[in-house]
Amino acid sequence: MDWNDLRYFLAVARTGSLSAATRELGTSQATIGRRVQALETALGAVLFERLNTGYVLTSAGREIQARAEAAEASVLAVARGVDRELGQVQGSVRLATGEALASHLIAPRASSFRATYSALRLEFVTGFRAVSLSRHEADLALRLIRPDQGDYIRRKVGVVGFGLYASAALVDAHPALRCDPWSVDFVGWDASMRDVPMAGWIKGQALDRIVATATSMNVQLALARASLGAALLPCFVADSVPDLVRLAGPSDVGILDLWVVVHRDLSRVPRVRAVLDFVGGLCEQESARLRGV
Repeated sequence: MDWNDLRYFLAVARTGSLSAATRELGTSQATIGRRVQALETALGAVLFERLNTGYVLTSAGREIQARAEAAEASVLAVARGVDRELGQVQGSVRLATGEALASHLIAPRASSFRATYSALRLEFVTGFRAVSLSRHEADLALRLIRPDQGDYIRRKVGVVGFGLYASAALVDAHPALRCDPWSVDFVGWDASMRDVPMAGWIKGQALDRIVATATSMNVQLALARASLGAALLPCFVADSVPDLVRLAGPSDVGILDLWVVVHRDLSRVPRVRAVLDFVGGLCEQESARLRGV
């Protein structure tokens, strides 16, 4: 049996579809489908029900998933142990974080990190999709939500303040916004992002005045700049955009704690430790800007 067949199987089992597994593994649906079929043939069992709505595990599939995840955990534990023993600051480190933090906080300082660690490659995994550190989808994460489960080290490295922003043109056209910032149309989060705290904040104020939604903060910023409506944005991003006006700040909108999260075993690996210290130090240096003061 090929271990890679189990990897493809686990990706489909966890995501529920070939297309989602494709995005996770970076390969084609045909390849994943073929490898899952090869595993079923090798085991002599049907592992999925192929439905129009996606792939659903059979009873045999659920049993294989439990065994495959145990094997996966053992393989990853061996890899972490090898890294720790080698003690070299080289290779690659995958950092999971949001697009705003990656683009506006970390990327501008990446060249200085590279100058110090020339043999280390940073790999960014961005977006709001939950990334599993235990399954090695990333080595560490910079998150606005503190995970409660897992064998992780969680370190609070600051807070991020949010504000309500509109274009200068929209404010000029509606001067009353300076006195009543919530009397405007809004750009909000897509319904699929309902677990994002900012989505709840805007929904509580906007009522039926959300005129556009997006799953991307950058898209919302662009819509606000186009005067479509006001948007809730991180202050450290929006304050640097010259044609946006802050209508309300963190004291009126809200703040979120910022956490660095790393698997306990990986926290002692030198290459991961280097990125962990870099990100933590950067958040400390930029604490006032992140808070939005």
